[in-house]
This record gives sequence, C-alpha cells and structure tokens, in this order.
Amino acid sequence: MSGASAAAALVLGAIVFSHGDAPVAGVDHARWLLVHLDLAVIGWLTLLIVTVGRTLAPMLALAPAPTPRRFPTSEVLLTAGLWTLLAGIAAASDPAVAAGGALILATLGQFAVATARVARGRRMAIEAPLVHLLAGVAFLLQAAVVGGAVLAGAPARTGMTAYVVFLLLGWAAGVTLGHTGKLLSLSLWVWWPPGPRPKQVALYPRRAWLAEAAAFAAGVELLAAGTLAGNVDVTRLGGAFLVVAAALAGGAAAWTWRRRPRQAASGGGATSAA
Repeated sequence: MSGASAAAALVLGAIVFSHGDAPVAGVDHARWLLVHLDLAVIGWLTLLIVTVGRTLAPMLALAPAPTPRRFPTSEVLLTAGLWTLLAGIAAASDPAVAAGGALILATLGQFAVATARVARGRRMAIEAPLVHLLAGVAFLLQAAVVGGAVLAGAPARTGMTAYVVFLLLGWAAGVTLGHTGKLLSLSLWVWWPPGPRPKQVALYPRRAWLAEAAAFAAGVELLAAGTLAGNVDVTRLGGAFLVVAAALAGGAAAWTWRRRPRQAASGGGATSAA
C-alpha cells in the first residue's frame, strides 16, 4: 500500500506540475497539490512510520512489545481514510473530506496512544526517538488544522507552506531523523567483532540527541508560525533552530561513528567473524 501511494504521488506530481497553475480535470492547482502531498506524506511515509513504529518504538525504549496481530487493521483503515480524503479534496466534497480526515485522525490517535503507552512502560530514560514521535503527533494535528483551513478558503500560499512544514518536515522527516542516532549505535553494537564489546548506551550520546530533538521541534514550530504570520524574523529564527538541530545530529552521529571498532573498519573484524 505504501509503494502504491508513492508511485501514485510521483505520477500525479508529474502530471499536475507540468500544467503549472492551470486546472487539471476541472480541479484547481491548490487542491491537486494537497492531493499530491497527502499521497506522499500520509500514504507513503506515515503508513511506513505507523507500521514500523509499532514494533520499533517499544524495542528502542525497552518497553513491552505490542500484542501480535492477525490483520493490519490500522494500515488498512489509514489507507481507506486517505483515499476518502483525497476524493473529497479533488471533488470539493466537505463530507468526504471530513469522513476521510476523521478516519485518518482516529487511526493516528491509536498510534499516539500506543506511543504514550511506550513512554509510560519504558525501562530506560526518555530518548530522542520517543521525543520525535510524540512531537510528530502534535505536528500531525497542527497539519490537519492548517490543511482544513486551506480547504475552507484560507490563503493557499502561506497555508500550504505551513502544511508542508508540519507534515513533511515536522512529522515524516522528524521521526526519521529521531531514530538515526539510535539505529546507528545499535548497528555498530550488533556488528561488533567477536570478543568484549561496550554497552550499547556507551555508543549513543543521549543528551546530544535530546538537544537535537528540542531544537528541531522549536524550529518547526517557529518556521510554521512565521510562515502563517508572514513574519520574516520568526521564520528565520525557526530556520536557525533547524540548522542547530542539523549540526547537533551530524555531530552526535560522528561521535558514535568514531567509536566503531577499528578492527572491523580495517577488515580484521570480518576475518575474525568468518
């Protein structure tokens, strides 16, 4: 389902953007743009985050694993809600938009509850991946409000920009970035050569990644708020926070990478493992 949404988003984007601002099939450019973005961010990235996050978030937080499922109910409901929403956007049908949006929010609400349960059940201090997940849910809710305002007649240029900031940057990119450091340190630990190995926490600069998560969340909020208000100074401040977050992420990842086993780096680890 995720792959189908990604492919549809690419095809639709090529068709719509080749026509510029002109309507396509009787649908204006702003509505097609919303359809294109929702296909990519919700149908592709959000679906992957919800599916992978169900298992990955508890694992990284050392929290109880979710109960096994016989059917991917959340993924199917999310996709059904998405296509109902897209049909409503394209056809300018408020009932369809409301129904699809409600189904998406209900599905993501279940994911938010599961994430909060992970936060309560964790057996370790709170870390950046969980912070990014919780902040991402807040960005999703704000994106829903801004997207609804655009459909209701709010200025499309500023509204769509803030919508993209919340949905693509705050949610999809933020959740992905939040897991980078943890997965990097875990990968180095798993592939450590035979013999004594450090604890996995010794390869993960927790405070640096928490600082990155805080700077990233502040940057997204300020960037979106400055865009909506037309305030250049606030927008630039948000951009500055995002630059700080990027620097912290790069520095923390480099810190972890420098602690990789030198034997493995030179090829000796592979020989020993063999």
